[in-house]
Amino acid sequence: MNPSYGGDIGAIIYFKKNFITVGPGGGIRTSPDGTFWRTIPSLGKGVLNAITASDNLVLALGPSEAWRSEDGFNWKMAASPAITGHSACAYGFGTFVGVGQNGAVTISHDGIQWESATAPGGPHFRGIAFGAGKFVAVGPDAVETSLDGKAWKPIMLSFKMQMNAVAYGTAGFVAVGELGIAAHSLDGESWQTNSFPGSNYQWMNAITFDGKYIAVGIPERSYSQTGGLVFSSTNAIDWQAETSHAAFDLFGVASGGNRAVAVGFGCEIITSTGNGWAEQIHRIFPLIPLSCSVSKGLVVVPMNDMVLVSSNANSFRFVRPEAALGSTNDVWSSMAFGNGQFVMISNYGRVSSSTNGYDWKEETPVPGSGNRSFGLPNVRTIFVNGQFFARTDDRLYSSADTKTWQDSPVFRKFHGDNSTVAYGNGRLLAPPFVSTDGLNWSVFYGPQFSFFSSVAFGNGRFIILGDQGQLSSSSDASSWTNLPSFGSQWADLQFVNDQFRAISQNGKIFSSVDGQTWSETTSFDMGGISNLATDGAIWAASGYSGGLIISWPNFAPRASLTRDDHGGILTSSTQSGSSYRLFGADDLSGTWNPVGEEQLGFGDPIYWPLSPDAENRFFKVLQR
Repeated sequence: MNPSYGGDIGAIIYFKKNFITVGPGGGIRTSPDGTFWRTIPSLGKGVLNAITASDNLVLALGPSEAWRSEDGFNWKMAASPAITGHSACAYGFGTFVGVGQNGAVTISHDGIQWESATAPGGPHFRGIAFGAGKFVAVGPDAVETSLDGKAWKPIMLSFKMQMNAVAYGTAGFVAVGELGIAAHSLDGESWQTNSFPGSNYQWMNAITFDGKYIAVGIPERSYSQTGGLVFSSTNAIDWQAETSHAAFDLFGVASGGNRAVAVGFGCEIITSTGNGWAEQIHRIFPLIPLSCSVSKGLVVVPMNDMVLVSSNANSFRFVRPEAALGSTNDVWSSMAFGNGQFVMISNYGRVSSSTNGYDWKEETPVPGSGNRSFGLPNVRTIFVNGQFFARTDDRLYSSADTKTWQDSPVFRKFHGDNSTVAYGNGRLLAPPFVSTDGLNWSVFYGPQFSFFSSVAFGNGRFIILGDQGQLSSSSDASSWTNLPSFGSQWADLQFVNDQFRAISQNGKIFSSVDGQTWSETTSFDMGGISNLATDGAIWAASGYSGGLIISWPNFAPRASLTRDDHGGILTSSTQSGSSYRLFGADDLSGTWNPVGEEQLGFGDPIYWPLSPDAENRFFKVLQR
């Protein structure tokens, strides 16, 4: 019921003995206890802002779309509501009600068909709850009530307050928001305020009720790494501060199954069973393939503490490198191929290498490259001109053999870019720096982009790609020419088979010979993409939403594979009415045995749960 504020998890609900979260990239995760999580394939192309449920149906709403599920695991898209930006939703009296900007309201009885309404005064609603036979929606200095979600009544308030969320419990409605204030009302019409303990700069983002009210937020309205706040109350008047142990800001909270779970920025997750809160941030990482590499006919993808290796269109294997990670929050996050080996670097600077993708050995760590600032890895690994480069926001390290790493201190003067590195015409380019030897770097003055997403060299010229699709070209990294932009959010740029290839965050691939004229060649239809890998024949795309798509020559549909924290396998591109079965083998030349029951495809992903001993086995999916 609570809104997303751009963090990695923005809203959460308890439904049929599972917690369900939604957030950017259409990402959905489920957990029975808030500790072990399963990632559902991304839904839609954008952020899912809000989630609510009846007894038998859970509904997730995005900027202009709705998704429904009867179990929280299998989702189907409903007709798009006539609203451009849901911020919250609630269920009551057999009706789902979504609210958003300018007083926009959508109503549905089944989560499929929608009708629209408008609240008087056009308030920017940020939260909604149902109780005492009515819906109550809140926003900046605004409260409105409705019996059916269609006709709304503005409530006159004696105070000013930006209200971000509202919940209903035994003490009535409670709204939370800015300046450390909580407002409460028995009937949703007569309101009083009181304060949370501590600073009056507190910014509360969400509230729930399950025997007591639990409100979560941040110390100040900074939306950054200032830590999360938790307050609780049984009467909506007297509030107690609870030690959250959250390193990041909290944006959503839900209760159920004798526990509470709060979520927020950087995939922050904390849980409580009534005896204090415990941080579970490291539990959310297993399904996030932030990098991938294609070489030697293999697709190699780091996934948390494991590596997925695929050698053909239907089989894949998970292996666990022997190299130790830096901490429980560390993950294998970036990879490149060069000098006959795959080299993988973790978020905390651990390095591992393999000549075949299956057998890995530990190498010399990259000093000081770890950065937990967003709860996700932000190191990039590149191989160009005979060297491996490890680049973070403000560091660049280079190594020819992964044994000795050279630091380039000049990069510490520029924080905020971690684009790739390219080589051509005797120059190394790592925007906004240029070098002739990889050790001594100087700033080049070229395209005025806010952020550099990627750089590539081909056909005698460098092409730089900005995060908003801006393009600029140069043959010497000195004189730059801006090229026509093709817009959208762009993630990666490469030069392969005499052509530049650019991929957007929503999975569209464009190609160009000269960087000026671009044509769309492929679409992966997946949101949250951050990396593209290809050898010109095999294509792989991965990203922060947890998705991985591999496209093999002459194979349709494309194989989409994801592994969850319990060892389960997700495959997509199923055909309605066709039966599918998962098979496993100890080696590719061995006997393939069925794994799990045969399942019917409906055009949606299929999930096969696997036991923990599935590690180091091969799997393939066959259509029956």
